Amino acid sequence: MTANNMPQPARLSPMDVHRRLRAGLAEAVVSRAGIRHEGLNAFLRHNLASTDSSKGALLSEQLFQAAPGYVSSGKSPDELASLLHPRTIEAITQTPDKELRFDYPAYAHQLSTWELLSTAEPQSVLVSSGTGSGKTECFLVPLLDDLVRASEAEGQLTGVRALMLYPLNALIASQEKRLTAWTKPLTGDVRFGLYNGLMGTARKSSRDKAEHEIPHQVLYRETLRANPPPILVTNQTMLEYMTIRREDRQILDASRGKLRWIVIDEAHSYIGSAAAELSLLLRRVMNAFDVTPDQVRFVATSATIGSADDAEAVASLQRFLSDIAGVPLDRTHVVIGTPQPVDLSKVLTASDDPAARMVAEMLEEKPQTISSLSSVTTSAEKILLDLSAHNANEARPVLPMRAHSFTRAIPGLWTCINSDCTGGTRPEGWPFGPVLFDQKDSCPHCQSLVFEIQSCPDCGEPFLPADDLGDRVLPRRCDQDTDEFRENSYRDRDHEDDEEDERQPDGIGHPRLIAINMPSQSTPVGFDVISGELNDGAGQFQLTQLNEGRCPACLSNKRHGRPAMLSFRFGTPFLTQNAAPILLEGVSPHQAEHALPFDGRQLISFSDSRQGTARFAANIETNGERGFVRGFIYHAVQKAAQSSDLPEEKRQELIQKRAKLASLVDEMPSFKDDIAKIDAELNGGSAAGIAWKELVSALASEPTIGMMAKVWDLDRSERYHDNREALARFMMLRELARRPRNANAMETLGLARLRFPDIERIGKEKLPERAAR
Repeated sequence: MTANNMPQPARLSPMDVHRRLRAGLAEAVVSRAGIRHEGLNAFLRHNLASTDSSKGALLSEQLFQAAPGYVSSGKSPDELASLLHPRTIEAITQTPDKELRFDYPAYAHQLSTWELLSTAEPQSVLVSSGTGSGKTECFLVPLLDDLVRASEAEGQLTGVRALMLYPLNALIASQEKRLTAWTKPLTGDVRFGLYNGLMGTARKSSRDKAEHEIPHQVLYRETLRANPPPILVTNQTMLEYMTIRREDRQILDASRGKLRWIVIDEAHSYIGSAAAELSLLLRRVMNAFDVTPDQVRFVATSATIGSADDAEAVASLQRFLSDIAGVPLDRTHVVIGTPQPVDLSKVLTASDDPAARMVAEMLEEKPQTISSLSSVTTSAEKILLDLSAHNANEARPVLPMRAHSFTRAIPGLWTCINSDCTGGTRPEGWPFGPVLFDQKDSCPHCQSLVFEIQSCPDCGEPFLPADDLGDRVLPRRCDQDTDEFRENSYRDRDHEDDEEDERQPDGIGHPRLIAINMPSQSTPVGFDVISGELNDGAGQFQLTQLNEGRCPACLSNKRHGRPAMLSFRFGTPFLTQNAAPILLEGVSPHQAEHALPFDGRQLISFSDSRQGTARFAANIETNGERGFVRGFIYHAVQKAAQSSDLPEEKRQELIQKRAKLASLVDEMPSFKDDIAKIDAELNGGSAAGIAWKELVSALASEPTIGMMAKVWDLDRSERYHDNREALARFMMLRELARRPRNANAMETLGLARLRFPDIERIGKEKLPERAAR
């Protein structure tokens, strides 16, 4: 059986993924919090994994949205010889990169844009269309065609003819693959460069080698300045630098009078002062390149804003482009992608359920939930899978759709202080009122005080932080850390040498803790549950406090830079990190000639924060490395301890030998190691495990470590360049060099144990008293 016709495992449906997300994220949150209260943990698992958002559900009900594609022009590029140069058609339809071949019919809005941008007199176009509608091809095909025609007359083009502006470096990098695929067949006549802070410098020998091996792309700044490529992909900041920086003057001199294209991606992100700054920058750029607006084709791409039938929206977009570029309205145009109507005649061929047509009509009108679809049929899930061809072999489903799973961050956990409150729900064995998932000034059921629930990060003991004002006890307001990534790291910290300043609790009185379990150092106190005023009645609550910054339950060591008590707060970094593996289970594996992590499944994560994106990417990468190494160590240890048949004669011999050694172990403690080996052999394995050096060598020989070494060489450190064994040793030490009290580790998870036979052979009587314990 060949690789191509191997049976593929069934892919999880979007509904299955959503259900796993609900259960998986709830369990991850409860496990991460580590609160020492069984009733509260059971309550949290049930409510967080529920579908009722009013009771704390993490995920809202799944939403399904029709995504039927866009109206086709019916013409592929190889049918447009009257519009495109033959060399352009060959480059984009026969590129060696099969995934990027444009050998299929273009959308109607793509063809309209090509026709507008291919006229002799420069025109400007704003393309407004949805995600995945081919906005990049709208401008890149006519832009490339224009440069191909110029190269036919001039040969290799020099000087910047086209500027492509992207707001993020990640978007700049995303264009490299497509530009490579479409310019490589042009053998260096049309080149491109990605000009951002990551573009480096190199010696002449390296530059000459790059120009010979990769003639279609400019990789170094020296080459960019000496021989500017016709296509320059950059961002607003670098473009600003280029107009004023002395060392970039060569680029402007070589490009004077040649600029013909300016492309603005994500145009909808430029509003107010940002749009004004961009408009002024474009005017300075045109002045620096010695061109006028009527000589330049401006192209702006944007997410869907209005529809083609909305004349007012179209006119606003037209004025926007005219104002940004400084070109007259009669030379600006707006092209809007038109969604393809659902072919309802094909619905019943995809599903045999009579309600399928009604479901398709409801989805075409607006997004729907399973609940809303279940009002017309009990087979909503099956119909959705049939229409989207989830379990079929057809390449094109009758109704493509998107499934949206929205999760919320957890801002904290609170409780009504009144144990007699009859409203809401509370955990079993909970000594207070109902538990709330939203912060309230007072209980919505009985108007009593509401306190936040916090817990010790070491022992998990829960407490309610309070302020003691002398005559009353009030809830302590705890400010939320605005840095979700730093807050997420608090639970991992088990060092006492953090350099960050210790966070001091904010409050208006003496900080106290209301105990849920009764610690020995607590003081019984009575106070009014609505006003907090102290009274002389019998003590209703157990009041305690931090012991010099230590938890009163476990007296764990203080750690600078981390609060003594942590809120039940989980933000985007933690939830996304735990959702990623579950989401990948619903993605089809990628077929490749060699093994890929997670079978080649891929996921894209977006964040509004640049710093957040960088930190999240680093965490994902580190966790991926550690997950691989942990799995490798576990399987290597298991393999070393594989069972084997032991003859009865040999078994009896080992039993006798063990008994003899056991009688001598008090006099010779070194025999303990020999006894352990015999026990393992009798149980079918080997107590010796696998030697450290042997495991390091085996890990270093793994192809995945080779891939990781390349990543480390590029992004982190060159110390492991061409030294995979050193990288393997470091990754082993990272897993086994210490035993954190809270964070997961190989030994705390019980997956493997690091042994030191020479130390184990030393008797307790020879060890210091503290070590002997």
